[in-house]
Amino acid sequence: MGLPSYNVNDKNQSYIKIYMRTGVRVKTSTFDFTTPNMIAEIGGTTGLLLGISLIQTCISLKNFVLSKMKKI
Repeated sequence: MGLPSYNVNDKNQSYIKIYMRTGVRVKTSTFDFTTPNMIAEIGGTTGLLLGISLIQTCISLKNFVLSKMKKI
């Protein structure tokens, strides 16, 4: 930055010089996961940690519903 310069004739005016670089640094960011990949990763990790997969849950639910329907 430059030093302020004053107008000798008018004490109410002053000027300042600001020097800016001509080059601009650009930063870009990208996501590591897309939304479907994130859901798949979370689901897979949850399944591994719980020892239950979505398919096992669906099969168990189907068997439960079928057993209740047979009793009726």
